Amino acid sequence: MRVLLFFLLLSGLAACQTAADTCPKLMEKREYALTNSLDSLLFHRDEMPEDSFRLGLEVLRKWELQLFDDVRHCDYSKDQSRSYYWTHGRLKFKSNIQKEMEKLDQPLPPGPQH
Repeated sequence: MRVLLFFLLLSGLAACQTAADTCPKLMEKREYALTNSLDSLLFHRDEMPEDSFRLGLEVLRKWELQLFDDVRHCDYSKDQSRSYYWTHGRLKFKSNIQKEMEKLDQPLPPGPQH
């Protein structure tokens, strides 16, 4: 199961990198691949143990943090709308990956009292 998980994650992120892309376009492709990898992980969530799911989220979070670091060093002078998207949206608020990780860390609500 872990092999399947990592294959899905790696194939999504590796397929998006081409040398001819401008920095803003490459960041957009990487974000798209990251989102697809998260969607795939969430889709297969019920088929895997919680520790494998958590590990998948941790891997995606590392890739997301690297993407965010790269976005901060990207030149958006010719694409202000994308710059605004990153600085006033995507980088400012919690990501879906962070939200899923927080859900795992929250205690389960108490069950019904009998």
